[in-house]
This record gives sequence, C-alpha cells and structure tokens, in this order.
Amino acid sequence: MIEQSCFIKKKLFNNCDCFFLLLLFIETVLLLIGMLTDNLAIALAGIICVVIAVWSLFSIKRTLIILLPYLILLPNNDAFLRYPYLHFPVNLFFVAALFFVLIFYTLSKCLIFNDKPLIGITNIDKFFMLFFIWIIISIFWGYYSGGRLKFIYTEVFFIMFYGMYFVIDRNVDSLKDVRDIWLILTVSTILVSIEFIFVAYKEAGINASILINRISSQQPHVAQLIIPYLFSYFLFQTRKANIIIASILMIPVFAMVFFSQQRGLWGGIVLSLFILWVFASFKEGISIKSVFKTVGYVLIAAALLAGIGLIIDSFIPGSSLLTMINRFNTLLNLSQDTSLAIRMAEIKRSVAQWELNPLLGTGLGSWISPVILNHMPFNHVDNSYFFLLWKTGVVGLSLFLLIYVSCLVAGIKTFYKSKNAEIKRMLAAIISGILGLMLIALTNTCIVYYGLNIVWAVALASIIVLVRLDKNEQLGPKSVVENSSRNILKQSVK
Repeated sequence: MIEQSCFIKKKLFNNCDCFFLLLLFIETVLLLIGMLTDNLAIALAGIICVVIAVWSLFSIKRTLIILLPYLILLPNNDAFLRYPYLHFPVNLFFVAALFFVLIFYTLSKCLIFNDKPLIGITNIDKFFMLFFIWIIISIFWGYYSGGRLKFIYTEVFFIMFYGMYFVIDRNVDSLKDVRDIWLILTVSTILVSIEFIFVAYKEAGINASILINRISSQQPHVAQLIIPYLFSYFLFQTRKANIIIASILMIPVFAMVFFSQQRGLWGGIVLSLFILWVFASFKEGISIKSVFKTVGYVLIAAALLAGIGLIIDSFIPGSSLLTMINRFNTLLNLSQDTSLAIRMAEIKRSVAQWELNPLLGTGLGSWISPVILNHMPFNHVDNSYFFLLWKTGVVGLSLFLLIYVSCLVAGIKTFYKSKNAEIKRMLAAIISGILGLMLIALTNTCIVYYGLNIVWAVALASIIVLVRLDKNEQLGPKSVVENSSRNILKQSVK
C-alpha cells in the first residue's frame, strides 16, 4: 500500500506539473503585459497570481484558504456602491479563476488515475450532471426565446459555482480536512462579522431615528451555516473549552445577523437551531435532564442576545429592541408590507411567462419589467425556487431540488447509523444550516444567483464526504481496501 501511494504521488507530480507550469507561464505573460502597458492593476494581478499558484500548488486546502475568505469578506458590487468606504468589492472574475484552477486540478487528477471522471458514479453525481446539462439546454432555449446575452452570462456564471461540489467530493478524504474547511468558513464569517459591525458604526446617525439603520449585503447569509455549526458544540457533548470559544465567536456573528435585519435570515437561523435540537434530542433521548439542559441553553442564548443588544445600544444611536420589534411587526401586517407586495407582483409576472411553457420554462436570460423602474429589464425575482421554475421549468427546478434532498437524506441516514460522535455533530450542524438556508431561499435568490453558491456547494459536498468517511469507518480497513469509497457512497445514497 505504501509503495502504491508513493507511485500515485510520483505519477501525479510527473503528469500535473506541466499544467501548473502552463498556468505560471500564462500568469507571467499577464505580468509582462501589465508592465509593458503601464497598467499597474494587471501587473499586480500577475504578481499575485504567480505567488498564489506557487503557494497553493497541488493543495486544494491552500487554494480554499485564498478563495473562501476572499469571497466571503469582500462585499458584492451592490453593497460596495451602497457603502463605498469598504473600498474593495469582490472581483468575481478572480473567484472564477481560482474556481477553474480547482476544477482543472480535479479533472487532471481523475484523468491521470483513470478514475471515472464525473459521470455515473453515484446518484447525486448523476443529478448534478443532469442539472448542468439542463442548464446548457436552457442557455440555448433562452437565447432562442429572446433572452439577453448579458443576463445569460451572469446566470450561468453563478450556477456554475455548484461545480465546487465535485472539487470537495473528489479531493477531501479525511475528517481533519472537513474540519479544516469548516474552520476556514468559520474564521471568514467571524472576520466579515467584524466588518459588518464597522459598517453599522459608520452608518450610525445617518437619517437618525430611534430605529437602527439596516445594513444590506449578501454576506450575512454565511451565518446561516456557521451559527448552527458553532451551536452544535453546546448540544453535542464536547469539551468545555470548545463551548466557551463557540460562545465568544457567536457574539459578532449574531451582531451581523441583527444589523442585516433580514427577516428570512432570522427565521432560517431559528429553524436551523430547532432542527439541531431535534438531532441532539434523538442522540441523547428525551429526558427531564435533557429538557432542563435545553432550557438552560435557551436562557444562555437569550442572555447572549440581550447582552449583544446592550452593547449595540451603547455604541450606536437607536434601540436594538425597538428595531427588532419593528421588523417583527411587519410580519404581522404582511398585507401592508410594500416590499412583499412588490416581490409578489414581480413573481406573478415571471409565472405568467413560465405558464407558456411549464416544462422548459423561458430559458436563461429571460427578463420581466419590474414594478419599480419598469422601463428597465429585470432578470431575477426574490425567490430562488420561482427563479429556477421561471427560467429552467419544472425539469430544472426538480433536478436542483433533487440534489439538495438527496444530500440531506444521505446525511440524515448516516446520522442515525453513525457511531462517530464528531461525524454526527458535523452532519447535524451542516444539515440544519442547509435546511434553514432553503427557507431563506423563499425570500431571495441566495442559492442560485449569489457568488456564495461556492459555499453552499462546499456544504453539500461536506455531507457526502462525511457519509463516505463514516461508511469506511464502519467497514474497517480491510473492507475499505476491497471496496472503493465511490462504490460505498453509491450504496449509502440510493
């Protein structure tokens, strides 16, 4: 086995180094072009790319250390225009470049080892590939139906990020690697929370009132995954040190969630924490002790939130309590909610188009006239599921939901059977976070039209990697050698 491992590593290096040398050559040319044209931005990009290529050579984890914090920390362009003192918006072309490096590496490795690249390995792989094929069909159908090219480009751009699933699934093969990836996500979320607090402080006093100004950005959505992940240390038996650290780290994350004032996000987090409690109750069983323990954690969470509110009120004009009450009051008066009325009107316009061809939809690139600024074409609606139904039809939406449901079902089955406490904790946290995310998707396009699709793909792949690791652990070393991990996973997700 050791000789085989050495042979594989040697073969990988001998066959892959040419690809990375080519990458370095292209980036060096980029650097020279920047120098010859006196374009500092291009030259700097060339230098950065060369350094990144060398440092992250043959390392998925190192590339993720660059990619995930960059994607999460920097605001999307709309938020940058709204809060220009953030100075630097995320450059999605740079994100795409790193994404394709990872895809390129994964494909190269699969071809070198003659490991059936991407098709027909597991049911989930098939669903992903069928979904991507259907997206290609929707591109041509949308263009034929009069869709705008610029909309087609942007929609494909975001949807393709779900290819990150294959990168994680094909390259991550240890529990430590999964934990490290989620550590990267956690640290990135903590840092962006601090950034969000800074923005809230800068916005304080503008149009001053008793209510705290809302900070609008896509970044808080990552908290939907990280809060259940941190809270899982409370509900599953872990070391006290982990619980104390998780408590401290949750403070800035909850503050970011508050400042976002996204009702869907609030509801998603509450749902995910409830589901996480259900998982923990199943593990430990329902007893008087577990009930008191749960009540204790609820009181701790309430005290934590109250403390965060007091801290916010001491630094920022307005009342955090009244701000929350005001946002909740809008839920009690949905008939008078202008934002909801606009969203529903736009969804009705998209549905009217979809009804002309329910199976295929209107194709990518299609657009409607929005309720506000109705002279401008608008290519999305604030509902991820209607967005897909409108543009890819019943087939596209069904395939997309099949991907999510299959990953969740595989994870739940493994949670019930697993004897590994750490795998159970991580599965419960990730599944709870994704279910909350699917609730938020009813209020915006967070799971289809965000750059954060990369993060969601990482979460889905993490479930499948954990499923595979647990199955390998139960079979034992001898059985794992005799059965490829891909076939093992195939059995577990059927």
